[in-house]
Amino acid sequence: MYKTRLKSGDYLDYAVEYYRQNLKTFLGMTLFFHIPVTFLIFFLLDIGNFVDNMTYMMLTEDFEMGLIKIMLLYLGIILYSFYNATILHAVSLGTIKHTYEKLVNGVDYTAKQAISYGFKRLLWYILYLFIVSFVTGFIYNIVSFVVALTFLSSFMDFGVIKVIIGAQVALALIVAVVYFMIRLYFIPHAISIERIDCFKALSLSWNMTKGRVKKVFWPICFGVIFCAALPFVIRSLNNFLIFNDPLVNRILAALIMSISSVLHPILYIHTTQLYIYLKHETGMIEFMNKLGDLVAGESDRITFGKDREVAG
Repeated sequence: MYKTRLKSGDYLDYAVEYYRQNLKTFLGMTLFFHIPVTFLIFFLLDIGNFVDNMTYMMLTEDFEMGLIKIMLLYLGIILYSFYNATILHAVSLGTIKHTYEKLVNGVDYTAKQAISYGFKRLLWYILYLFIVSFVTGFIYNIVSFVVALTFLSSFMDFGVIKVIIGAQVALALIVAVVYFMIRLYFIPHAISIERIDCFKALSLSWNMTKGRVKKVFWPICFGVIFCAALPFVIRSLNNFLIFNDPLVNRILAALIMSISSVLHPILYIHTTQLYIYLKHETGMIEFMNKLGDLVAGESDRITFGKDREVAG
């Protein structure tokens, strides 16, 4: 499977099939963490009536009711932020580890083992996110400034040439951001699979994607779009299921949002398969397999120095 180059859709087909074959495990990974917390978050946020609730809180004369709505809203936001920074990433890291170990080494992690492993690697992943968010935020501000300056120039008679140059600079910065995102995309996979820190993972991701940006870009782009669109389609069902009772609508909306979160592992299965392909292409997995065969074949004679006498 991974020794030949696959098309963008092939990775996604394999990912969905792998998800289906291991549905029990992935349901276990999401059922006790992902779904209940997601349901509670969206119930508190009341996302379907978010604008109406905000308007009510600003205009109502009922101070106590307005305060209760504000408290529920902020509780949902805090819970959502905390969950996205912890459990959600543990599920992602556990999915990556489960997929890699089963496909490459034939080791089948249980849902509990995968989640536990995800939590063990979580701190390095959070540090990676912090660094990336800082860097991308800095670049985003530069791009925004250049774009704003470009549009401003068109109204201040700076000349067509300067406007064109500004637009080209902005486009070049956007392309640069996408390029670096692709080169560093597999840092979470390296953190989870190779059990290394985020700095070594950065180097590994950079080396694996060297000269392969085009090969990586389209499968990632295709997978991200599909995995973002599918839950959106499921959540759109809420627009067709409307009841007279606002509480029922609120519960139903939160339930649909939480059920769609079951599909969360598919993207990470998809990108882990791409990671495995890159390791095959760079010879990393082939070397590991040969080393494993060597150790297995020479296990009786390999003693790792334990049979040597220490000179006194």
